[in-house]
Amino acid sequence: MLNMCPVLNIKKQFDSDEEYETFYIQMIAQSKISVQRCLRIMALIEITLMVSGIIISQGYCDSSITILQLILVMVILATLVDLKYRYELMNNNVKRMKLLVNLWQIFIQIWSFAITIIMSSIFNNFNLTIFLISVVFVPFITYIDSKKILLYDTTSIILIMIMAVFAKSNIRDMMGIVSGIIFIIISTIASLELNQIRVSQYIKSKTLEKKNNQLKDMAELDFLSGLYNRAKLYKVSDKLWKEAIKSQTKIGCILYDIDDFKQINDTYGHLEGDEWIRYVANIIKKNTVSKGAECFRFGGEEFIILIPDANLEEVTMLAEKIRKTVETPAEGKDYVVTVSGGVYVSKPRDNQVVNSLFLEADKALYKAKKEGKNRIKTVL
Repeated sequence: MLNMCPVLNIKKQFDSDEEYETFYIQMIAQSKISVQRCLRIMALIEITLMVSGIIISQGYCDSSITILQLILVMVILATLVDLKYRYELMNNNVKRMKLLVNLWQIFIQIWSFAITIIMSSIFNNFNLTIFLISVVFVPFITYIDSKKILLYDTTSIILIMIMAVFAKSNIRDMMGIVSGIIFIIISTIASLELNQIRVSQYIKSKTLEKKNNQLKDMAELDFLSGLYNRAKLYKVSDKLWKEAIKSQTKIGCILYDIDDFKQINDTYGHLEGDEWIRYVANIIKKNTVSKGAECFRFGGEEFIILIPDANLEEVTMLAEKIRKTVETPAEGKDYVVTVSGGVYVSKPRDNQVVNSLFLEADKALYKAKKEGKNRIKTVL
């Protein structure tokens, strides 16, 4: 038994409207090929009916011309809808895509209704086959909101009844009409269930993707500091280096080292040392969050900040700001910890490697240590 509440409220199964729109675009994109194939099949049916109408009319030009004109209008409408559909799909315009899908559904209903009437006139035989195939399979080849499926199929049943009146159906035809209505009702239930399956599969895939990303982040994060680790540093730095070469911009690098860190471990213990690593890492993160910078624990008590599209003055000011924040007495501590930093800003060239960035920053850091620690030095 279907759980009708979630089936009819697909949108409520998503965490946000944006997530639902992403799902909607994906469903529409997947059904694009099916819609195009359906348009081609429709065109073949129309051409067949046109030829049949001309042959059967046997010289009655009015009948042939009327059929030809009707079919020509339908082909033009189908082509326009298809072209507009492709354009909006390319631009990810959700609202217009929804409108086009609705127009597509209405067009299918009108088309199959008209074709059924034309076939009844040409062959003097009332047959719902094309109408049922057309309207029933629309929810299967393209995504339709569950509530609209109910409206769509209800309209299809009304159209069947209208066709029965126009066709002046006999008892045999009435049996076919009843069977057609039952067929549509069954297909409605199947379409609603299909929508729920689509949503469930999408949500499961997104949940799996989210978990995979979390595992990936865990593999690239340094557990103690919460910053990216050294492996991630090499990936990011290589990417930034190539982008800087392409855009002809500069990359800034700040390399920090906690002063006298071995003495802290020896005096207060390694757990105390771990606390200071987390403390410095948090200061680095807070001061770089709006700079577009990437922060890493380089190893031990060393940290690296990479800043794209940088200039020396801004990078030096940032390095100095972080240094001053670190030397401010921490709450609950009776001693002060300081850091030394090396700054290097470079405009990458094709004949250079990204490691040159770290080597030059390390030279500046060595200079800061040699001159007394708790200071920032640059390499020009």
